[in-house]
Amino acid sequence: MMLQGIARLAIAAPRRIIGAALLVFLAAAVFGIPVAKSLSPGGFQDPNSESARAIKVLTDKFGQSGQQMLILVTSPGRQ
Repeated sequence: MMLQGIARLAIAAPRRIIGAALLVFLAAAVFGIPVAKSLSPGGFQDPNSESARAIKVLTDKFGQSGQQMLILVTSPGRQ
């Protein structure tokens, strides 16, 4: 029922909906741009997580690092 009400409002007043969306977008930009400068690109891994422990085991036992790898396989006839 709630979504039907939202749909009716959007059909009845599409310009208001677009205007409200633009206001929300502008408010998010005003508050989001300064925050983006404070964020760091890494350091989000929990050292007690299972994946962090697995990386430690790989490093200790097999000399593997925690780096990610991408392998691309192609057939001879295709490029």
